[in-house]
Amino acid sequence: MDTNGFKFSESKTVCIHFCRLRKDHPDPVLVPYGTQIPVVEQAKFLRKKLTVMPHLHYLRQNCMKVLNLLRVVAHANLERIND
Repeated sequence: MDTNGFKFSESKTVCIHFCRLRKDHPDPVLVPYGTQIPVVEQAKFLRKKLTVMPHLHYLRQNCMKVLNLLRVVAHANLERIND
């Protein structure tokens, strides 16, 4: 990593093990900068099975919150105009 100029944030970096083998086998052990990177089943944007559904659900929830807020604000402004 140092040779190629890569820098990783230890607190934000996780490892996802992609493999076609169906039998159990050990996950890789990655220890850059003296701290082991945790192996996880899913990260924020990508799951081990190469789907983005958790991220899409997350985006939908955030969009719905903003949309509901806009509906409340728009309705309040329409009432003031009519008065």
